[in-house]
Amino acid sequence: MSGWIELSEMGNDEKTAVPIGSVFSGQRDWTHHYLKQLGHCGKLLTFEEEKALAKAIERGDDAARRQLIHSNLRLVVSIAKKYMGRPGLSFLDLIQEGNVGLIRAVDKFDWRSNCRFSTYATWWIRQAVMQAFAEHDRLIRLPGHVINGVSKLKRAIESEKRRLDRMPTEAELAQKLGLSQKKVRRLMQAMHKPVSLETRVAGSDETDQALGDMIPCETDSIEALLEHDQQKTFLHLSFKTILNQKERDILQKRFGMAPGGNPVFGSNDVDHQRWTLEALGAEYGVTRECIRQTEKRALAKLKSAFLHQLEG
Repeated sequence: MSGWIELSEMGNDEKTAVPIGSVFSGQRDWTHHYLKQLGHCGKLLTFEEEKALAKAIERGDDAARRQLIHSNLRLVVSIAKKYMGRPGLSFLDLIQEGNVGLIRAVDKFDWRSNCRFSTYATWWIRQAVMQAFAEHDRLIRLPGHVINGVSKLKRAIESEKRRLDRMPTEAELAQKLGLSQKKVRRLMQAMHKPVSLETRVAGSDETDQALGDMIPCETDSIEALLEHDQQKTFLHLSFKTILNQKERDILQKRFGMAPGGNPVFGSNDVDHQRWTLEALGAEYGVTRECIRQTEKRALAKLKSAFLHQLEG
């Protein structure tokens, strides 16, 4: 193995080089030398330096982009170390997945938000690592050729999303991959296979946790969790990235939010009447119980993401 790892960016043929050190006989030696090499990645950035780099990236400055990535590699290692020893992913895997999350954070960061980049990136890094654990748990039950197909499909989706600035259709993905739409549909089904509530999820503490145990009681208030700006930032990002459109719409209407508002990120957008379960059921053509379950599931997703952030 060379002294650099080339991380293929999702949806982009460009590769970002990340120093990883030489191969060593033991994980401890490897970690020691890897961390030593990270000392050459530059000093920690100040808030103003982060903003300046983000502005330069917005203008298309690739050098600024590389600097922001390399200056935060130690953050990835710090987070990855908390998940070491969990079954399924090696330390190198954790770093690789965390670096993918870091790259996504760099590409999505908005300097106008007045949020520290490290705070913003931490969410994306942890999400990438936890998603990798979940995907590993699911994919190990699939044949090897299906796993390869799913990996190619994921890269194609990200690539087309960047190119089209929207989610690609099955037909567009089929053309991109040279597959039939039926084959693409099957790969997408494999990629989104439901996970049992009894599935043990690798946490950052000493014990694993059943997915079902993460679902909050109905009396739990999501607002009670919003004590700090950093926590609000995590939940705001979770609302935008974890929930599907229907779940976001139902929460917005149940909380009386303006269209596009965020029920877990402040109350400035509250200017609409709150929808009842019956009204939403009529809107979607389902029962009030179906709407209630969707609302409960969406809040459970948000709380699960929040708890992972606290445990990490």
